[in-house]
Amino acid sequence: MWYYKFMDTSFVVFKKGKYTNFGLNEKELVQMKTCRRKWLARWLAACIAVVLGMGMCAGLPVSAATSAELTISQNGIDFIKAREGFSAKCYYDGAQSSIGYGTKCGTKAHASGLHSITKAAAEVAMRQEIVSSYIPNVRRQTSGLQMNQNQFDALVSFTYNTGGGTSMIKNSPLVKYLRGEMSQAAAASAFESYVVTNSATGKVDSGLKNRRRLEAKLFFSGVNPNPPKWAKVTLDHYAWMAGETLTFNLSSEGGVAYTVGIDTENADGGRTRIDTHDTRDTSYSRSFNNPGKYSCYITTYNEYGLADSERIYFEVYDKKP
Repeated sequence: MWYYKFMDTSFVVFKKGKYTNFGLNEKELVQMKTCRRKWLARWLAACIAVVLGMGMCAGLPVSAATSAELTISQNGIDFIKAREGFSAKCYYDGAQSSIGYGTKCGTKAHASGLHSITKAAAEVAMRQEIVSSYIPNVRRQTSGLQMNQNQFDALVSFTYNTGGGTSMIKNSPLVKYLRGEMSQAAAASAFESYVVTNSATGKVDSGLKNRRRLEAKLFFSGVNPNPPKWAKVTLDHYAWMAGETLTFNLSSEGGVAYTVGIDTENADGGRTRIDTHDTRDTSYSRSFNNPGKYSCYITTYNEYGLADSERIYFEVYDKKP
């Protein structure tokens, strides 16, 4: 049984598909039925929008994922094509017979140039080789590590160029950066000289050094090279009861992590640190059991520096002030 208030004075009951009129004339009853149909239509439309919205949101890309969740992007394909160059005929590159954008072309005997390929077919062949041989190696050697699309593409480019071996990717400066073992600046610098020896000549190849530089540039293209500009911490209000949970909201420009510092404000004007908390979240919650005056500030930081917030002050009471 559904009850509807109509025109602020009368009610109508809907029961088993029938309307019962309480003080409504025929015109008002028709208006009420029309309102109900509109309400139901809007309700159904809202439900459909929510369902469709959830479906669309589920397909949205995320900024970071594990390598098992990523595959080569078209930008990554284009990056590798530019590094490899195109050859319509088979050629011997010092390690294998290649064709198109560096895909394998059988044995050395095929280096005579008798085979040919179009650019479109060469891209298809390169993509197939990347998916079947090189992406699995990247995933094996970066298992469980979080990275963004550009970082994954750069590692695939490196693996397409070198093969990746059994530990070459894992031991690379770029993956050491992902594990937190090297800074961005150190990893980018070291990677420029990583696996740059020409297998045919045994000498350092300037072309390979340039490729590593470009791969590092792609890898770090989504990383902010500047220190944070500012940090801010806020509370919903600044007077609390003992035992209540306070949530500190943390924000910054360019920061990737925060250190939260909470102090008691002493009667002599000094401060005593009671809590230091490190987090990558944008909020921090805790309760205070002891009444008193407190303050909080945060420091945010990234690879290139840090920034401090202004200090905020709040008070905890044992009863409502």
